[in-house]
Amino acid sequence: MTSVWADKPYAVNIGPKSKVMDVGWSSIRGYWERSFDFFSQISVTKSDTKIQTDGKLAWVVGIEHAVLQPSAGGEPLKFDTFSTHIFEKDNGRWLLLSHHAQMIPR
Repeated sequence: MTSVWADKPYAVNIGPKSKVMDVGWSSIRGYWERSFDFFSQISVTKSDTKIQTDGKLAWVVGIEHAVLQPSAGGEPLKFDTFSTHIFEKDNGRWLLLSHHAQMIPR
């Protein structure tokens, strides 16, 4: 994740079941470390993707289809989210600045 995320104090992550916003790279890293500890496999695909950029920022909206296998075993969790990602161009590299995923009710 360190190669994808911007190490900025204003970076934000809101996962599909988040109860709080993770703000800043340290907090975001903790969110993903806990996720990777809890799930042995995480698979996410996107559809209905729309991308826009102004050269410095880019935003991507769409639907994410997630399949998460708990490390403890059992049936995988499957769900869809509306997602928004904001990227910032920093020294020629596009880095993730904001991730927001909202569960789509079934």
